[in-house]
Amino acid sequence: MKKILLIITCLFLWNCGNCGHAKSYYIFVEKRSKIVKFDSTFVKVADITGGNIDLNSEGILERYFEMIQVYLDSTKYGKTLPKKVTGTFFKGQEEVVIDSANIYTRETVLGAGIFVQQKIIGDETRLKLVIYKDNEDSEPLILEFDIEQNSWKERRSSCLAEYLLL
Repeated sequence: MKKILLIITCLFLWNCGNCGHAKSYYIFVEKRSKIVKFDSTFVKVADITGGNIDLNSEGILERYFEMIQVYLDSTKYGKTLPKKVTGTFFKGQEEVVIDSANIYTRETVLGAGIFVQQKIIGDETRLKLVIYKDNEDSEPLILEFDIEQNSWKERRSSCLAEYLLL
């Protein structure tokens, strides 16, 4: 039994050693994204999820985050869903208006949920949401979120990735 275990371990290390030094690798840009600052009086939870992998402008595979989830505090805001929500991304001085089809509102267990589906590109961006509770004539609630992303390049072995899929 010990001999079989030793042989399997040696074969595993031999396969991994060859794959690690093989020329079949690719560069991958990994990211970590979080919401750094937001108005906690009206917002209960704000989070970024929905990572997707796509080619960037340099032709390198990169992870992009696409979904921002904002849950409004039901004691401060109320339990009703907002009638209209508009959103804008600020990347430095550049202003990108989010299409209204990419902003969803749903009633959740945590309160009124606002879901913004937009690809987040860049290291630091700001999101501004304008929320109309009743109609467009009423006073809107303006929420701003500071989003910070850290990215780094990794070298991933395609041979080892194929071996781990077995």
